[in-house]
Amino acid sequence: MTTNWKFLEKIFYNRSEKHNISKYIVSKYIINNHNILLDSGSTIDLITLELIKSEKKDITITSNNIFAAMHLVGQKKIEFNLLEGMFSDLHAATYSKKANDIIADKDFNFIIIAATAISVEAGIMVGVDDDGNADFKKAALDNFQQSTNAKLIIAVDGTKFFKDTTMHRGVLNIEDWKIFINKYKDRICIITSPLRPSVENSNKNKYEKEISRFAAVNQGADFVCFMSRRLTPEQGTGPDNLPPYNQTAFACTALDASQHLDYIL
Repeated sequence: MTTNWKFLEKIFYNRSEKHNISKYIVSKYIINNHNILLDSGSTIDLITLELIKSEKKDITITSNNIFAAMHLVGQKKIEFNLLEGMFSDLHAATYSKKANDIIADKDFNFIIIAATAISVEAGIMVGVDDDGNADFKKAALDNFQQSTNAKLIIAVDGTKFFKDTTMHRGVLNIEDWKIFINKYKDRICIITSPLRPSVENSNKNKYEKEISRFAAVNQGADFVCFMSRRLTPEQGTGPDNLPPYNQTAFACTALDASQHLDYIL
């Protein structure tokens, strides 16, 4: 048996941050009887695992995410519709035109999308040659635009804000993204994670700049939610000896009526 070590490295990179993002999405947004479109990506495959552990029921997921499906082996709690298509060894996902057409005809409560990179100007990005991934995400965004009630969650760990954009391309072109983010900002929430202390200062600055710019899109009604870290002697540490995720720096007002969300993951 051979192993794609490049993919495994991606899966385990920032795994605790990605796990906390999945925990937060399940605890804050998904409720009984929800119908969800779940993208591929190691940031959100653990959503199915968290749903199994939760008390939530009658959840239906449509997805191309193989790892998300694997978490459900041996249980019948969640209805998981795995989309057919060509298997991608890079993303552990399936891609096909037929799957994209199926997405177009479904109604979802939440559309949860990951990104290889993200910026205010270019929006949700994938690799420059990543056609299958781009087409799937475009189909998901088309469904969202056709819906009047669906909510869009963009789930990205903090490192996605300072990726080399020359190696990536937007799912939407720059002008279409600008229209999209301004037109639908009341139905969009970006959920991300704090950076590890070891991240270089230059990348920390890029991260903070992008977070602030996204938060300003809605002119004060912030829709960027991320877990910031505060470390004091009595708090101890969280996963991987990192400070615990215990403070919300921005309010998710786009999807949640509360002004500030306080939680511990």
